Amino acid sequence: RLMKECNFTSVEVGLQSTNNQVLSNINRDMDLTEFLRGIRYLKNEGIQVLVDVIVGLPGDSMKTFKKTMRFISDNELEPILFNLSLGHGAKLRRYANKFCTKVQDVPPFYVMGNNTLTSDEIEILLNRYKKYSADYDKLVNINYPSILSKPYFSNYHLGGYDISYLQNIDYPISKIILKVEAPPKDFT
Repeated sequence: RLMKECNFTSVEVGLQSTNNQVLSNINRDMDLTEFLRGIRYLKNEGIQVLVDVIVGLPGDSMKTFKKTMRFISDNELEPILFNLSLGHGAKLRRYANKFCTKVQDVPPFYVMGNNTLTSDEIEILLNRYKKYSADYDKLVNINYPSILSKPYFSNYHLGGYDISYLQNIDYPISKIILKVEAPPKDFT
């Protein structure tokens, strides 16, 4: 009720998986009955609920992931699908060896396989459920080209000014410098 009074119209809630072992691997506790009760409260107030599901979690398999999606369907929930991304500061990245996790070398650092899901299986799941994907437009080529690891020069035209910068990214990013040349009065 308080969320509705604060003008919330939609929320995302993190289910991630319905598999207890997967949830344990990512240090999450989940009572599915309480989860559904919370969603029911939100929906009763007219708040749209999107349920986050993640492909590539440690311990998840084709079978357990399909079970999660069946739970969502059986309970008439609206999923939003994410491919697990493990940036350099991600806690799960520290356990990558434990789960034989293969992570892309360049952003967005998607998980490309682990000891329970092969890269082919991850791709199958992402394509099978792509209509729910938060990154649907990016699923055409899951293995992004490594263009961001090479220096390149970019030019933009913004608000009547030409903005350019030399980008030489070596991950992890430690510093980005933008130089904008314009009279100070124009930035009021």
